[in-house]
Amino acid sequence: MTDSFYDQYFKKSNTAKELWDTLKSVYQAEEASSTKFLVSNYMNFKMTDDRPVSVQVREFQLIANDICAAGMVLDENFHVGAIVAKLPPTWKEYCNRLKHKKEDLALDQLMQHLHIEEETKNCEKEPAKETIVKAHAITDKDEEKNSRRHNQNKFLKRKNFKSFKPSSSILRQRTRNATTVTRLVT
Repeated sequence: MTDSFYDQYFKKSNTAKELWDTLKSVYQAEEASSTKFLVSNYMNFKMTDDRPVSVQVREFQLIANDICAAGMVLDENFHVGAIVAKLPPTWKEYCNRLKHKKEDLALDQLMQHLHIEEETKNCEKEPAKETIVKAHAITDKDEEKNSRRHNQNKFLKRKNFKSFKPSSSILRQRTRNATTVTRLVT
């Protein structure tokens, strides 16, 4: 026993039995408050739209496991109903479908249903994002191609495609050559 426990409990009790009873009452009270805390966490748990539902259901399941480990019995149908009731607001339509089913779902079945529904919701969101990204990428590529063509045209106009009009000195020389050729021929 540490000095603080010794000072707190042993000095007040004359026998070992009194010490044992004192410690037992203290720790049983802590255990009772911890089960109340677990039940409070279970009842106040809320799921949000900003995190994956599967992760939040696992967290909720851990709280339920802690309640069972503390010795409390948690009915499976009650727990499944609590999970369905705690789904985020965007899952309202899915919650209503589950509530109107005649047969009760086991916890494993509910987990499978939630996983499938979450995958479906993710697949519905992703194509819209991909379309936007692809459209943006195509626009960027088109602009890049157009700017390259424009730059190439500038280059070609300036360097390679000079006007082929002969200068005046070349024209004079050609006319002289033409006259000499005609003189030689005649």
